[in-house]
Amino acid sequence: MVKPVIILNLKSYKEVLGENGLKALTIIEDVAKEYPQITFVVAPNLTCLSEFARRKKRVKVYAQHADPIPVGAYTGHIPVEALKILKADGTLINHSERQVSFDIISRVISEAQRLQIDVVA
Repeated sequence: MVKPVIILNLKSYKEVLGENGLKALTIIEDVAKEYPQITFVVAPNLTCLSEFARRKKRVKVYAQHADPIPVGAYTGHIPVEALKILKADGTLINHSERQVSFDIISRVISEAQRLQIDVVA
């Protein structure tokens, strides 16, 4: 049997940034504890990703986006390898608010598979 998945994309709302975001994570963790038959995924703003990843217990933490580039001199980009370093479980790619080409999607998926990171495309 396939386990249902609920993905909560917190976007960049001020109500879920910083300490408020950590309060939201606590609530999501409580709900995940109550419903262990469901996989809960939360995608916080990148500025909160590392802290969410450190504090999570039951939920998975995904980045809201990733770029198919190596770590290095790429200002403003999010290398898949950086997500692995930050302990993210996965990433979203090609969200309606951040559309990318099929080539980019394919390259992100390849890199994520190599690093054993989940992708929701």
